[in-house]
Amino acid sequence: KRRTKDPTGFQIIVNNVGDYREYHGDLTHGDPIKLVCQFEVPERDEQSENIKRSLEDQMRLEAEESARIEQEREVEENQRQAELAAAEEQRLTELETAREEEEIAAKQAAETAMQELQERLDREGARSGDVQISLMWDNYNDLDLHVVCPSGERIHGGNKLSQCGGELDVDANVRPETKKPVENVVWDDDTAQSGEYQVYVHHYKKHKKRRAKDPTKFKVIVNNIGELLEFDGKLSHGDPIKLVAQFEVPTAQERQARIAAIRAEMELLTGGNDKETEELEVEVELEDDK
Repeated sequence: KRRTKDPTGFQIIVNNVGDYREYHGDLTHGDPIKLVCQFEVPERDEQSENIKRSLEDQMRLEAEESARIEQEREVEENQRQAELAAAEEQRLTELETAREEEEIAAKQAAETAMQELQERLDREGARSGDVQISLMWDNYNDLDLHVVCPSGERIHGGNKLSQCGGELDVDANVRPETKKPVENVVWDDDTAQSGEYQVYVHHYKKHKKRRAKDPTKFKVIVNNIGELLEFDGKLSHGDPIKLVAQFEVPTAQERQARIAAIRAEMELLTGGNDKETEELEVEVELEDDK
Protein backbone atom coordinates (compact mmCIF):
# COMPACT_ATOMS: atom_id res chain seq x y z
CA LYS A 1 0.00 0.00 0.00
CA ARG A 2 1.18 3.43 -0.65
CA ARG A 3 2.67 5.32 2.30
CA THR A 4 3.22 2.11 4.35
CA LYS A 5 6.81 2.97 5.02
CA ASP A 6 9.28 1.68 7.61
CA PRO A 7 10.32 1.98 10.29
CA THR A 8 6.79 1.59 11.76
CA GLY A 9 6.25 3.38 15.05
CA PHE A 10 4.08 1.66 17.61
CA GLN A 11 2.62 2.18 21.10
CA ILE A 12 1.77 -0.44 23.73
CA ILE A 13 -0.49 0.32 26.71
CA VAL A 14 -0.66 -2.16 29.57
CA ASN A 15 -3.41 -2.25 32.21
CA ASN A 16 -2.00 -4.35 35.03
CA VAL A 17 -4.89 -4.44 37.55
CA GLY A 18 -5.37 -0.71 37.35
CA ASP A 19 -1.69 0.08 36.93
CA TYR A 20 -1.51 1.70 33.48
CA ARG A 21 1.82 1.86 31.67
CA GLU A 22 2.71 3.04 28.20
CA TYR A 23 5.59 1.94 25.93
CA HIS A 24 6.79 3.23 22.55
CA GLY A 25 9.04 1.76 19.86
CA ASP A 26 9.53 1.21 16.13
CA LEU A 27 10.32 -1.73 13.84
CA THR A 28 11.30 -2.29 10.23
CA HIS A 29 10.25 -5.35 8.27
CA GLY A 30 12.88 -8.01 8.72
CA ASP A 31 13.83 -6.90 12.22
CA PRO A 32 13.78 -9.65 14.85
CA ILE A 33 10.80 -9.75 17.18
CA LYS A 34 11.27 -7.12 19.88
CA LEU A 35 10.77 -7.43 23.66
CA VAL A 36 8.98 -4.24 24.60
CA CYS A 37 8.05 -4.71 28.26
CA GLN A 38 7.67 -7.10 31.16
CA PHE A 39 5.32 -6.89 34.13
CA GLU A 40 4.12 -8.98 37.02
CA VAL A 41 0.44 -9.57 37.65
CA PRO A 42 0.02 -9.66 41.44
CA GLU A 43 -1.81 -12.35 43.40
CA ARG A 44 -5.53 -11.81 43.86
CA ASP A 45 -5.17 -10.55 47.47
CA GLU A 46 -2.37 -8.32 46.40
CA GLN A 47 -4.52 -7.08 43.50
CA SER A 48 -7.27 -6.12 45.94
CA GLU A 49 -4.76 -4.38 48.17
CA ASN A 50 -3.27 -2.53 45.21
CA ILE A 51 -6.72 -1.50 44.02
CA LYS A 52 -7.59 -0.34 47.52
CA ARG A 53 -4.31 1.53 47.85
CA SER A 54 -4.78 3.06 44.41
CA LEU A 55 -8.29 4.20 45.31
CA GLU A 56 -7.06 5.62 48.59
CA ASP A 57 -4.25 7.46 46.85
CA GLN A 58 -6.70 8.80 44.27
CA MET A 59 -9.12 9.93 46.98
CA ARG A 60 -6.25 11.50 48.95
CA LEU A 61 -5.03 13.36 45.88
CA GLU A 62 -8.56 14.51 45.08
CA ALA A 63 -9.04 15.68 48.70
CA GLU A 64 -5.71 17.52 48.62
CA GLU A 65 -6.64 19.15 45.30
CA SER A 66 -10.06 20.10 46.65
CA ALA A 67 -8.47 21.59 49.80
CA ARG A 68 -5.97 23.49 47.67
CA ILE A 69 -8.73 24.90 45.47
CA GLU A 70 -10.82 25.81 48.54
CA GLN A 71 -7.82 27.53 50.14
CA GLU A 72 -7.18 29.48 46.95
CA ARG A 73 -10.86 30.49 46.83
CA GLU A 74 -10.72 31.53 50.49
CA VAL A 75 -7.61 33.63 49.87
CA GLU A 76 -9.23 35.22 46.82
CA GLU A 77 -12.47 35.89 48.75
CA ASN A 78 -10.57 37.40 51.69
CA GLN A 79 -8.65 39.59 49.28
CA ARG A 80 -11.87 40.61 47.53
CA GLN A 81 -13.55 41.40 50.87
CA ALA A 82 -10.51 43.41 51.95
CA GLU A 83 -10.58 45.36 48.68
CA LEU A 84 -14.33 45.99 49.07
CA ALA A 85 -13.85 47.10 52.69
CA ALA A 86 -11.03 49.43 51.68
CA ALA A 87 -13.13 50.85 48.82
CA GLU A 88 -16.10 51.34 51.15
CA GLU A 89 -13.91 53.01 53.77
CA GLN A 90 -12.50 55.31 51.10
CA ARG A 91 -16.02 56.07 49.85
CA LEU A 92 -17.23 56.91 53.36
CA THR A 93 -14.15 59.05 53.96
CA GLU A 94 -14.76 60.92 50.71
CA LEU A 95 -18.44 61.38 51.61
CA GLU A 96 -17.53 62.66 55.08
CA THR A 97 -14.95 65.01 53.60
CA ALA A 98 -17.46 66.25 51.03
CA ARG A 99 -20.08 66.71 53.75
CA GLU A 100 -17.67 68.67 55.92
CA GLU A 101 -16.65 70.80 52.94
CA GLU A 102 -20.33 71.41 52.11
CA GLU A 103 -21.04 72.37 55.73
CA ILE A 104 -18.09 74.77 55.76
CA ALA A 105 -19.11 76.23 52.40
CA ALA A 106 -22.74 76.56 53.55
CA LYS A 107 -21.65 78.21 56.79
CA GLN A 108 -19.38 80.60 54.93
CA ALA A 109 -22.15 81.35 52.42
CA ALA A 110 -24.60 81.99 55.27
CA GLU A 111 -22.14 84.27 57.05
CA THR A 112 -21.46 86.14 53.79
CA ALA A 113 -25.21 86.47 53.14
CA MET A 114 -25.86 87.78 56.66
CA GLN A 115 -23.01 90.26 56.38
CA GLU A 116 -24.26 91.43 52.99
CA LEU A 117 -27.82 91.71 54.30
CA GLN A 118 -26.72 93.71 57.34
CA GLU A 119 -24.73 96.10 55.15
CA ARG A 120 -27.76 96.71 52.94
CA LEU A 121 -30.09 97.15 55.93
CA ASP A 122 -27.64 99.58 57.55
CA ARG A 123 -27.33 101.47 54.27
CA GLU A 124 -31.12 101.94 54.14
CA GLY A 125 -31.47 102.67 57.85
CA ALA A 126 -33.74 99.65 58.32
CA ARG A 127 -35.02 98.68 61.75
CA SER A 128 -34.54 95.28 63.37
CA GLY A 129 -36.72 93.25 65.72
CA ASP A 130 -37.22 89.80 67.16
CA VAL A 131 -39.42 88.99 64.14
CA GLN A 132 -37.96 90.27 60.87
CA ILE A 133 -38.21 89.25 57.20
CA SER A 134 -35.72 90.60 54.67
CA LEU A 135 -35.50 90.18 50.88
CA MET A 136 -32.41 90.93 48.79
CA TRP A 137 -31.42 90.44 45.15
CA ASP A 138 -28.70 91.66 42.78
CA ASN A 139 -30.07 93.69 39.87
CA TYR A 140 -32.17 96.80 39.09
CA ASN A 141 -35.49 94.92 38.81
CA ASP A 142 -38.30 95.67 41.26
CA LEU A 143 -39.14 92.67 43.44
CA ASP A 144 -41.76 93.09 46.17
CA LEU A 145 -41.88 91.40 49.56
CA HIS A 146 -45.33 90.35 50.80
CA VAL A 147 -45.99 89.00 54.30
CA VAL A 148 -49.34 87.53 55.34
CA CYS A 149 -49.86 87.81 59.11
CA PRO A 150 -51.78 85.33 61.31
CA SER A 151 -54.76 87.72 61.16
CA GLY A 152 -54.82 87.37 57.37
CA GLU A 153 -53.67 90.96 56.78
CA ARG A 154 -51.05 91.34 54.04
CA ILE A 155 -48.05 93.67 54.37
CA HIS A 156 -46.64 94.92 51.03
CA GLY A 157 -45.82 98.11 49.13
CA GLY A 158 -49.46 99.20 49.14
CA ASN A 159 -50.01 98.42 52.84
CA LYS A 160 -46.71 99.14 54.58
CA LEU A 161 -48.00 99.33 58.17
CA SER A 162 -50.30 96.57 59.45
CA GLN A 163 -52.73 96.67 62.35
CA CYS A 164 -50.67 93.97 64.08
CA GLY A 165 -47.61 96.24 64.17
CA GLY A 166 -45.59 94.89 61.26
CA GLU A 167 -44.02 97.46 58.95
CA LEU A 168 -42.40 97.39 55.51
CA ASP A 169 -39.78 100.01 56.36
CA VAL A 170 -37.65 99.55 53.21
CA ASP A 171 -39.21 99.30 49.72
CA ALA A 172 -36.48 99.07 47.06
CA ASN A 173 -36.17 99.75 43.33
CA VAL A 174 -39.53 101.38 42.74
CA ARG A 175 -37.18 103.26 40.43
CA PRO A 176 -34.00 101.46 39.32
CA GLU A 177 -31.72 102.94 41.95
CA THR A 178 -29.40 100.11 43.04
CA LYS A 179 -28.04 96.76 41.94
CA LYS A 180 -27.98 95.65 45.60
CA PRO A 181 -31.53 96.27 46.80
CA VAL A 182 -33.15 95.08 50.02
CA GLU A 183 -36.70 95.08 51.41
CA ASN A 184 -37.51 94.64 55.07
CA VAL A 185 -40.61 93.84 57.15
CA VAL A 186 -40.14 94.11 60.90
CA TRP A 187 -42.02 94.03 64.20
CA ASP A 188 -40.83 95.81 67.31
CA ASP A 189 -39.61 93.41 69.98
CA ASP A 190 -42.36 91.35 71.61
CA THR A 191 -45.14 92.81 69.42
CA ALA A 192 -45.43 90.16 66.69
CA GLN A 193 -48.57 88.04 67.01
CA SER A 194 -48.09 84.34 67.56
CA GLY A 195 -49.21 82.06 64.74
CA GLU A 196 -48.33 81.26 61.15
CA TYR A 197 -46.72 83.80 58.84
CA GLN A 198 -46.45 83.39 55.08
CA VAL A 199 -43.76 85.08 52.99
CA TYR A 200 -44.28 85.77 49.28
CA VAL A 201 -42.08 87.37 46.62
CA HIS A 202 -43.51 89.13 43.56
CA HIS A 203 -41.56 90.23 40.47
CA TYR A 204 -43.36 93.57 40.06
CA LYS A 205 -41.35 95.23 37.29
CA LYS A 206 -38.42 94.55 34.97
CA HIS A 207 -36.64 97.88 34.58
CA LYS A 208 -35.00 98.74 31.28
CA LYS A 209 -31.54 98.92 32.76
CA ARG A 210 -28.31 97.23 31.83
CA ARG A 211 -27.79 93.84 33.43
CA ALA A 212 -31.35 93.82 34.79
CA LYS A 213 -31.89 90.34 33.36
CA ASP A 214 -34.33 87.59 34.26
CA PRO A 215 -34.74 85.24 35.94
CA THR A 216 -33.86 87.30 39.01
CA LYS A 217 -32.37 85.26 41.83
CA PHE A 218 -33.29 86.33 45.36
CA LYS A 219 -32.71 85.41 48.98
CA VAL A 220 -35.17 85.71 51.87
CA ILE A 221 -33.84 85.68 55.44
CA VAL A 222 -36.24 85.29 58.38
CA ASN A 223 -35.42 86.02 62.01
CA ASN A 224 -38.04 84.20 64.10
CA ILE A 225 -37.22 85.05 67.73
CA GLY A 226 -33.54 84.31 67.20
CA GLU A 227 -34.04 81.38 64.83
CA LEU A 228 -32.58 82.33 61.45
CA LEU A 229 -34.13 80.79 58.33
CA GLU A 230 -32.78 81.26 54.81
CA PHE A 231 -34.62 80.65 51.53
CA ASP A 232 -33.46 80.98 47.91
CA GLY A 233 -35.48 81.33 44.73
CA LYS A 234 -35.77 83.03 41.36
CA LEU A 235 -38.51 84.80 39.40
CA SER A 236 -39.03 86.32 35.96
CA HIS A 237 -41.34 89.21 35.22
CA GLY A 238 -44.81 87.83 34.53
CA ASP A 239 -44.42 84.87 36.89
CA PRO A 240 -47.18 84.55 39.51
CA ILE A 241 -46.43 85.70 43.04
CA LYS A 242 -44.40 82.98 44.78
CA LEU A 243 -44.87 81.53 48.27
CA VAL A 244 -41.31 81.31 49.60
CA ALA A 245 -41.62 80.51 53.32
CA GLN A 246 -44.00 79.69 56.16
CA PHE A 247 -43.06 79.85 59.82
CA GLU A 248 -44.68 79.88 63.26
CA VAL A 249 -44.06 82.67 65.76
CA PRO A 250 -44.34 81.14 69.27
CA THR A 251 -46.72 82.39 71.93
CA ALA A 252 -45.52 84.48 74.89
CA GLN A 253 -45.61 81.38 77.10
CA GLU A 254 -43.54 79.43 74.56
CA ARG A 255 -41.06 82.27 74.37
CA GLN A 256 -40.67 82.22 78.16
CA ALA A 257 -40.24 78.43 78.07
CA ARG A 258 -37.55 78.81 75.40
CA ILE A 259 -35.77 81.42 77.55
CA ALA A 260 -35.98 79.12 80.60
CA ALA A 261 -34.49 76.28 78.58
CA ILE A 262 -31.67 78.56 77.43
CA ARG A 263 -31.02 79.59 81.06
CA ALA A 264 -30.87 75.95 82.18
CA GLU A 265 -28.50 75.07 79.34
CA MET A 266 -26.23 78.01 80.18
CA GLU A 267 -26.11 77.03 83.85
CA LEU A 268 -25.19 73.49 82.83
CA LEU A 269 -22.44 74.71 80.50
CA THR A 270 -20.95 77.11 83.06
CA GLY A 271 -20.71 74.29 85.60
CA GLY A 272 -21.53 76.52 88.56
CA ASN A 273 -19.11 79.34 87.68
CA ASP A 274 -20.82 82.17 89.60
CA LYS A 275 -19.33 85.01 87.62
CA GLU A 276 -20.12 83.52 84.23
CA THR A 277 -23.58 82.44 85.42
CA GLU A 278 -24.30 85.95 86.67
CA GLU A 279 -23.25 87.49 83.34
CA LEU A 280 -25.40 85.02 81.38
CA GLU A 281 -28.37 85.60 83.69
CA VAL A 282 -28.12 89.33 83.01
CA GLU A 283 -28.28 88.59 79.28
CA VAL A 284 -31.33 86.35 79.79
CA GLU A 285 -33.02 89.00 81.96
CA LEU A 286 -32.51 91.51 79.17
CA GLU A 287 -34.14 88.99 76.83
CA ASP A 288 -37.00 88.60 79.34
CA ASP A 289 -37.51 92.36 79.30
CA LYS A 290 -38.04 92.16 75.56
